[in-house]
Amino acid sequence: MVIPMTLSELHKYADSLIANRGQTHGDLEDTFRNMAARMSLTLGMQVSPSQASRLMVDMKMARWDSGGYNLDHAVDGANYLLISAALELNKI
Repeated sequence: MVIPMTLSELHKYADSLIANRGQTHGDLEDTFRNMAARMSLTLGMQVSPSQASRLMVDMKMARWDSGGYNLDHAVDGANYLLISAALELNKI
């Protein structure tokens, strides 16, 4: 069941997810630095933390393409994009 939300409510929901997941999964910058290092080893090429976050956007969009719309895919994808921007600006 999809709960209708306004754009403002979606922004607040997305922000709360980042805060909650930060408490659960640890520091964002550390997480994406570690993820980038692992991806770099797997791919055999340098991946930046921002690129790692953008790849997570693609993963969420692929899930949306394969399984249809899910609020989690949309909000997490938007958050990963914002995280990527913040990493590029060194604002995390």
